[in-house]
Amino acid sequence: MQAEQRQTAEQSAGEQGNAEMPPMPPPPPAPDIKSIMQMQTTLFQGFAAVGITFSVIGLVVNSLNIYGGISMMNVQRYGLAMTAAILTMLPITSPCCLIGLPAGIWAIVTLTRPGVSDAFRGR
Repeated sequence: MQAEQRQTAEQSAGEQGNAEMPPMPPPPPAPDIKSIMQMQTTLFQGFAAVGITFSVIGLVVNSLNIYGGISMMNVQRYGLAMTAAILTMLPITSPCCLIGLPAGIWAIVTLTRPGVSDAFRGR
C-alpha cells in the first residue's frame, strides 16, 4: 500500500515537473541607430550652446577685469577699478578661486585706503 502511494506521488510530481512552461515573451526590438544618433547629436549641440554661452560671458567679464586692472595701475576710473576687484573675487570669473579671492581682497583693501581714493579723484 505504501509503495502504491509513493508511486502515485512520484507520478503526480513528475506530471507537474513536465507541465508546459508559459511561452517566453518575444525579445525587445533592436534599437533604431538613427534615432539614437539623432538624440546624441541634439544633446551634444545643447552642451555646445551652453559651453559657448559661458565662454562668451567669461570673456566679457575677464576683459572687464583686465581693463579695470589697467585702470588701477593708471589711477583712473575708480568705479571700474572697484568693480573689477569685486568680479575678480567671484570663483566663476577667475581662473582659480585660490588666486582670484586674495587678489580681489587685496585690491579692495588697497582701493579703500584714504590716500588711494584721493589719488583717483585727482587730488
